[in-house]
Amino acid sequence: MPAVSAPYFVLVREMREAYNHRLRLVESARQRGIKPTARLFRTTVPTVRKWLRRFQQQGLRGLHKRRRKYQRKQALAYIKATWRVFQQGTGILNALFRQEVE
Repeated sequence: MPAVSAPYFVLVREMREAYNHRLRLVESARQRGIKPTARLFRTTVPTVRKWLRRFQQQGLRGLHKRRRKYQRKQALAYIKATWRVFQQGTGILNALFRQEVE
C-alpha cells in the first residue's frame, strides 16, 4: 500500500464517506501493527486504536460515521444567543456593524 499523501484528519474531513479509508486503516493495523499504521496513515496511535477497537467490538458497522447531535445543539444555542444579543443592539458584533454602516 503506498504512503498516504495527506494527514488522516485532513483526508477524513474532506471525504463524504470515510468508511473505506477507515477500513484500510484497520486492515493495515491488523497486518502491520498499530504504530506502523499510524506512521503510514499520518495519524496518531490513539486514532488507530480507536478504529481498531470499534471494528473489533462492532464489526464493519463500527467504521461508519457517528452523528454528533449534542455538538449541533450547542452550536445552534450559541448562534441563537448571539443573534439575540445582536438584535438587542448590545455586544461587540453590533458595535462593529454600526461602524461599518456609518
